[in-house]
Amino acid sequence: MVSGSESLHNLLEGIETQQDFHAFLEALSEDFRQPTQEWQSVQIDTYLEAISAFCRDRSKKDPTFFEAFPWQRMALLFLAGKTYE
Repeated sequence: MVSGSESLHNLLEGIETQQDFHAFLEALSEDFRQPTQEWQSVQIDTYLEAISAFCRDRSKKDPTFFEAFPWQRMALLFLAGKTYE
């Protein structure tokens, strides 16, 4: 049986289209609702802090990892999640 984390990692590795990204976000949301101990950040503030820390740490390990990353678009997605219904 594939765990929630394994399934999410499989979806992550397969993201090539906008639809794939949507499917990943839906699966991530569903995974959050499952009663497991896998989520370290269960509040929005700690979740966002963990994402920020991951980005900083990943950049230190591999300075080229985020070179072509669409930072402004990603920020727009997070901001949209604040008020969009």
